[in-house]
Amino acid sequence: MAEVSGHGTQEAGSAIQFHTKSGVLKADKQEGKIKLTFRVKESVPVSVTEDLKQVTDAPIISAAWAEDRYILELENENAVRQANPDLQAVQNLEGTGVILTSRGTTGSRYDFISRYFAPKIGIDEDQVTGSAHCALASYWNQKLNQTEFLAYQASKRGGELTVELLEEKVIIGGDCLTLMRGKLAD
Repeated sequence: MAEVSGHGTQEAGSAIQFHTKSGVLKADKQEGKIKLTFRVKESVPVSVTEDLKQVTDAPIISAAWAEDRYILELENENAVRQANPDLQAVQNLEGTGVILTSRGTTGSRYDFISRYFAPKIGIDEDQVTGSAHCALASYWNQKLNQTEFLAYQASKRGGELTVELLEEKVIIGGDCLTLMRGKLAD
């Protein structure tokens, strides 16, 4: 595995490792997609409290806690897409944020969709979030008894992801787009 500094390209089939606050993140190009390997965030069912109900006016089907964030399952894709969460209510909760999710609607190509809100850490809504899918892999594995998913994060910019749960790891795949480049002055 190569450690990469600076910029440039990496040969397909040759993984890159990034050292992050969460540990080593492995990135690989496979089957035309960028695939990232993360540690799974196990989800544990919790009661739908009054504080959680304050986040959205959509009915909450079930709730879970996944290490550092809540997962709120709504009744369908439309409820997730149309949600306008109360960001102050999200900020008042424990953890970094809230994931809103639902099963894919009948006829949809997606197993589940989601949106992630984390105003406490300066992200009102994240566009496409690897860490949220580390929690959603565990959550939807328990609900659907699957280990491989096609998912969609329904933010304004949105994105389709493949999600694979392998024991304590989650492999998330998708397309990659450079939105910004910068250089720090010496």
